[in-house]
Amino acid sequence: MIHGLPMPVHLDGRVPSEVTLATNAGRGRRLAGIQLLSAPLPADQITSGFDVVVTTPARTAVDIALMTGADSADALAVIDAVLHRGLATLVELRRVAAQPHRRPGCARARQLIERADARAESALESRSRMFFVHAGVPMPESQVQLRDEAGLVGRVDFLWREHHTIGEADGRGKYLDLDVLYREKRREDRLREMGFQVVRWDFSDLRHAPRATAARIYAAFQRDSR
Repeated sequence: MIHGLPMPVHLDGRVPSEVTLATNAGRGRRLAGIQLLSAPLPADQITSGFDVVVTTPARTAVDIALMTGADSADALAVIDAVLHRGLATLVELRRVAAQPHRRPGCARARQLIERADARAESALESRSRMFFVHAGVPMPESQVQLRDEAGLVGRVDFLWREHHTIGEADGRGKYLDLDVLYREKRREDRLREMGFQVVRWDFSDLRHAPRATAARIYAAFQRDSR
């Protein structure tokens, strides 16, 4: 929260209850409502924010990956955000993940880091990529610029090039502005005129209707093949 990284969905904005203490420093200590984790805290993995001592963005991302596992959309959203905002490099994340050899989940955390994509511009895009993995949908290209005879049409979130299908992960807030809505409609018209299928989804679709969302993507593939 202090780093401004995407919060896990299940927390609904609440501050999580895990606190990391240097190895052996927390042995025998208890704090009501707080889970104390004991782990090495090298000096280069500690920083501060709002006058509070916290782990660096890289260490924070790795810790979340360690706690959640290789199939966590929440953890992938954090790792992607750290990379996209330039808060850490992929090399730094790999180095931090390789250090806590005795902590459970290291192999899964490293697997999640290798799935990261610095091009992801939102947590919804990150969660969409994990949705593709779980739903068995082929992994598309990310953040692709498309052009027609008049020039640049725009950059799309996802592109299944062989199926001529575009995927757009949209938050509802994007369309509260009528001017934005109008421009987006004109943009989609141009994409369809170029022969692309367009499929849109939001967070609710991924969370509450993943099978129906996957079915819409495959239906677009089939329309293209016809």
